[in-house]
Amino acid sequence: MTKVLARDITIVTTDWEPYFASTLEEGGVLTEIVKTAFKRKGHKISLQWYPWKRCMVLVAKGKRDIALGAYFSKERAKTYYYSDPFFDINVGIIALKEAGITSYSSLHELKEYTIGVTKNWVNSAEFDKADYLRKDISQSHIITIRKLFGRRIDMIVTSIPVFQYEVGRLKHHNLSEIVVLNPLLSTNELYLISSIKLKDHKKIIQDFNKGLAEIKKDGTYGKIFSKHGF
Repeated sequence: MTKVLARDITIVTTDWEPYFASTLEEGGVLTEIVKTAFKRKGHKISLQWYPWKRCMVLVAKGKRDIALGAYFSKERAKTYYYSDPFFDINVGIIALKEAGITSYSSLHELKEYTIGVTKNWVNSAEFDKADYLRKDISQSHIITIRKLFGRRIDMIVTSIPVFQYEVGRLKHHNLSEIVVLNPLLSTNELYLISSIKLKDHKKIIQDFNKGLAEIKKDGTYGKIFSKHGF
């Protein structure tokens, strides 16, 4: 059998603090997890940072090898080949306390509110299909947050930890002003994705899966999280 050699792999992703960003040490905790998993299989990684939409397009066309940090959707799975999940993210609806709402039993109860969403983000299957909701779409997550605190929208759908991190960096607002509605929308798993157009997409994703399993088994995965303060 001919041995398939490791190769240079180009990964694209976007700034999504506190998990991965061009400004963070090692590109962030999840970037280091991914790099370490690939390194176990002998691959060399280069990283490029773009808006998320461009990341998706570059990988879909096979112009880059991997996009880091995608949620799963059946529609995306027609274009991309998914890795094993490597982290879980809680996604929920956040409102200003002054709105006077803390929970809901059905999304239909939220029809009277304007809900901010970030373009090209997958939230939950039910929410994303809920065309009866009044959704306000922004190009970036931070714009969505600013709209919330600017009272231009009533609530937003977001990753809870990412929202908490971004608000912690604001000068004039803090988490005491908001409430996370009960229940959460979903717990979304994060994946790497590669284009099915890429000749060796299965090989490089399978190598990542093997490397990921190894670093989880020997404790390296947990040590990397501890190193980054998680």
